[in-house]
Order: sequence, then C-alpha cells, then structure tokens
Amino acid sequence: MHASRLLLAIAVFSATACTKHPGPSASTPPSFNERRVAVPGRNPFGVAVADFNSDGRPDLIVSFADSEDVVLMLGKGDGSFASGPTWPVSRPVSRGIVAADLNHDGRMDAVLANVDWSSAMVFIGDGRGGSVPSAYAAGLAPFNVAVGDLNKDGALDIVVANESDIPTLVDRGMVTVLLGDGQGKFPRRLDLEGGTYPADAKIADLDGDGWMDIAVVNWKSQDITIFQGRADGTFAPPRSISDGGLGAAYSLAIADFDGDGKPDIAVGDLFGRVRVLYNDGAGGFARIEPLAGGRGLRCVIAADLNGDGRPDLATANTAADTVTILLAKPEGGFAAPLNIPVGHLPRVVTAADLNADGKLDLVVTNSGSNDVSVLINNGF
Repeated sequence: MHASRLLLAIAVFSATACTKHPGPSASTPPSFNERRVAVPGRNPFGVAVADFNSDGRPDLIVSFADSEDVVLMLGKGDGSFASGPTWPVSRPVSRGIVAADLNHDGRMDAVLANVDWSSAMVFIGDGRGGSVPSAYAAGLAPFNVAVGDLNKDGALDIVVANESDIPTLVDRGMVTVLLGDGQGKFPRRLDLEGGTYPADAKIADLDGDGWMDIAVVNWKSQDITIFQGRADGTFAPPRSISDGGLGAAYSLAIADFDGDGKPDIAVGDLFGRVRVLYNDGAGGFARIEPLAGGRGLRCVIAADLNGDGRPDLATANTAADTVTILLAKPEGGFAAPLNIPVGHLPRVVTAADLNADGKLDLVVTNSGSNDVSVLINNGF
C-alpha cells in the first residue's frame, strides 16, 4: 500500500512524459490564454500545483524571495484562483518549492528551500489548507528542492541544491540529502560535494540499475554533477558532465526526449540556450542537441503540451518577459521556439491540468510584477 500511495504522491498533477508513443504525424502547436493572478507577497519565486484543501481542485502554493510566508491560491476548478491561507516562513528569501504526500496520509504537503534559515522547510498539510511546519538544516543558501525515494524504503526523501556552501576557493558546492521516515520527518542527512554553486537538482534512475540517481546543475562551474545511487543507500563519487557551453545554467529537466526508454537531461542557461543531453543507456550522455530558448532563461521543464505523447520543453525567460515552448517533433528533435508573453521578470514555470479538460496548462511566477501568469491551454 505504501508503494502505491508513494507513486500517487509523486504523480499528482505531474506533467512529465517518459515513454514512447506513436502520436500524430506532426507537432501541432497549442494556443494559450493568459490570466494574470495577483498574489499577496513580494517577488514571487517558486510555485507548485496540488490539491491542498481536499476539494478535488488543483491549488497553487507560491514562495517569495521577499516575503515571510508562502501563500496558497485556492483553485476554482476552471483555471482561476482566489487567495487562500498563508503558511509562515518567519524570515524572507525563499526559493524553490515542491508538493508531495510526505507522510502517506493522502493529504498534500510541501517542501521549501529557505535561504535565510539555510534549511529545507517541511509543511505537513492538514487537508483543509493548513499545515504544521518544521525545518531541517541544509547547506548555505538552499536554492531548489526535489523529492523522491532514493533508498527504496517506501518513504520520500528530499534533495536540496545549496547555491553556496563550501567557500568558492575550494571550488566545491554542497547538495544535501534528507532521508525520510515515511511519517513526514527526515532524521538522517547526507552531504554530497559536487560542482560550484548548485542551482537545481532532479531525481531519476539515469543508468538503469534500479536505483535513483541525482542530477545537479551548477551555475558557476558550468557543469552537471551526477551522483549515482548505490544499493546500500549511499552514492558513488560525483561525475561531472559539461560540453563547455553550460554557462550560468540554473535549471534542468529530466524526461525521455527521444523515446528510447532512457531518461535524458535538458539544461537551460541565462544566455537563452537549452541543451538536451541524450542518455547512452549506461548513465552517460554522448549526444547533445543545442536549442534556442529565451533571454535570461531561469527555468526549464518537460511536459507534453500538445497531447502527442512526447515531452516538450517550456522555459521561463526573465530578460524577455516570455515563456518559450519547444515542441518535440515526431521524427526527433524540437520545432522552432514559440514565445508567449507573460508578466515582468518570470522566474519559474510549471505545468498541470488546471481546469480538468485533459490539457496541460502553465503557471508562471512573475517576480517583477508580483503576480502569477496562468496560461490556459486552448488545444492543439
């Protein structure tokens, strides 16, 4: 029972496609209508989608880089939202946030990267829009968080990418692993040294050995660090991947982009470049496809946005005030970029079906205009 509920927790409102499907004969671009949603906080940063008040409708949880709370925006089921409860953080400067059922009670919880407290904050949801917070020490300046079962014990664990940890003169950064007990607590901690200034981390079985690995993008050392999971719950020494072009990369996404059953990696950098690194089946990445995103690219995600069964890419572009969509082509590779205007200084984009029409919509935090762009997918 725990395993099935764990899969449910990870899959709630998930937008990633990782298997090969025949799909239509051409990549049809979707169209979107933007709805701007004001949020009660300054400099919105992270956003996650889940049903926090148990009404069957997806809600938003938004973190802020300059406010002392995270905020719930309660969904109405049609893609519109109303201000809901706030969950106190006590001190400002928060970054990434994710939603998952951390204690197997069927209610959605959240994990927040809290910069000021150098911690991962865990909010155990009560299913009515409230939560009980706790904090777990991480490294210096946590930037993003990810959740997954790293050691196959049926409990979700937390990975924290700490943007700055060990002094830069030793050219190393720190990734913190918090191992869960399945009850919403995280009593064990591992610290992993990797590249300089880790900015984002994702969890996947990259080498096909049945154990989850961790991929981390490091913006200062301009590389990706792979920590391969081992059967004893520890990780192999880090392995660095770089093609010399991962400058100031802040975000990565993992999906099977070529339909061969192996998870690939997409990385986006501030210069507006996206690089897709194709998995060779042994955890290596022998082929790289360069793509054009948008200026000031801060976030990249993988999601099937046109319903053809193939994972597409979407990026949030701070310097361009746009979201860029790169649709996967049936023959492989990606179509020319489609740019969609959003609010000022977009930071994070995520995908979910917000109005129960079977199509994935997009949510974007706009740090400059202090609002959220909800992009409703009109079809393809």
